[in-house]
Amino acid sequence: MKYVIWGAGKYAQAAIDFLGFLRVGLFIDKEKRGEFDKKPIVGFEEYLKYYRAKTDIIVIIPENPNTREEIVDTLKAFNISNYFVFEWDDQFRIYDCLPFYIAYQKRINVSYTELLMHYDLSKCKRITIYGENQYIKYLIAEILFQNHDIDISIVDYKDIEGCHFECSNITLEDAYEKSDYIIINKRINSDDVRFDLLKRNWNKEKFIDVYEVDKFCESFKYQELKKWKNRYKDKRVFLIGNGPSLRIEDLETLWNHKDICFAFNKAYRVFDQTKWRPDVLAISDYSIVVNSQDEIEAVDCPVILADHFHRNEKCKRINGVSYIHIIDMEYKNSHPDFSEDIENGSYCGYSVSYDIGIQLAVYAGAKEIYLIGMDHTMQCDDVADERHHFIKNYFTENEKKEYIGKKGKFDNVTRAYEVAKAYADTHNVKIYNATRGGKLEVFERVNFDELF
Repeated sequence: MKYVIWGAGKYAQAAIDFLGFLRVGLFIDKEKRGEFDKKPIVGFEEYLKYYRAKTDIIVIIPENPNTREEIVDTLKAFNISNYFVFEWDDQFRIYDCLPFYIAYQKRINVSYTELLMHYDLSKCKRITIYGENQYIKYLIAEILFQNHDIDISIVDYKDIEGCHFECSNITLEDAYEKSDYIIINKRINSDDVRFDLLKRNWNKEKFIDVYEVDKFCESFKYQELKKWKNRYKDKRVFLIGNGPSLRIEDLETLWNHKDICFAFNKAYRVFDQTKWRPDVLAISDYSIVVNSQDEIEAVDCPVILADHFHRNEKCKRINGVSYIHIIDMEYKNSHPDFSEDIENGSYCGYSVSYDIGIQLAVYAGAKEIYLIGMDHTMQCDDVADERHHFIKNYFTENEKKEYIGKKGKFDNVTRAYEVAKAYADTHNVKIYNATRGGKLEVFERVNFDELF
């Protein structure tokens, strides 16, 4: 298996550096002979006679567009089907499409080579790609380098300019039945397939999400989270929001009945008014982590913080707390994913109740999840408005300044809850809304007082 570069002109070095020295076998050129970077330069006839292999991928790089068309016509005439055009700026522009993660404030790009190294394609018979872009040629080539006998299909395949491979067209439904893996090669968009796959209850292990690379970063893995695995198997868990409908008497009821409780963000501000303490306090808002570190260190219950120190240098690591990685795959007019293994991170849903709460409760084995104090009403007013919280002075005056003008991402939070419901419906988990009033209608409502 090798790249054969057609054209030994001024972009030849850029091509060989980008494609990989060891993967390039030789050059084809109409006029030049000899060597380029210790690789032989031969004519096309010589290539056909002495060097050609069925698995070769021809990379076309001459500068003249007319010459490119001539080369493509020549390749077609000799039934050579795997080829693409290397544009000189591919080596830079591809980073707009490549996945990346941010660790310790540094962006780490992940190549298709690095991505597919985490999967064994050697025994696969068919791979399907869902989602095309102008750099899909490099993804296809990488698949073939890992297994040159593999059949490659593309969902709703369209011709790609400057690129031709022996790929067949297929529907997503057929791909699920007939492929070993389906590679999702699209960032989250308005008609994102990831939510559809969840609703269909399709096996997630069959999908390789190009943009889900956080799980490969060891800095994002927190071993201490394993202790939560099935800790509350088949039990009920209450997730306590800080909305204005919550009453301190509700917390006392939960405490007296020894119910399992997850609380969020600055719920600890009520600790001086009640014996109630949650089984965990989860915080995903980086502003709270930045502005309230001393208070967080003094909290007398287990604490889990989002690891914002990777993205924000103001977030310092705090001793005595656990951390969880938030996979920040931005979505708009679409839906986030849902994590089944929080050791590898949980998905951002623009609300701590989703970012950590629901995903942690499912990981902990909860069979019934009850939401209280989730009024879901911050779509219009400033987040810092006291009316959004069940206790006064939820924020200090300095913290209010941090939030002035910020509004809750109401629609995004609603879509995250829709994902949670879809996951629960397909995994024998019940999520109920026991909030007194409010505007959250995604989950079935129940009366809090009738639960005891």
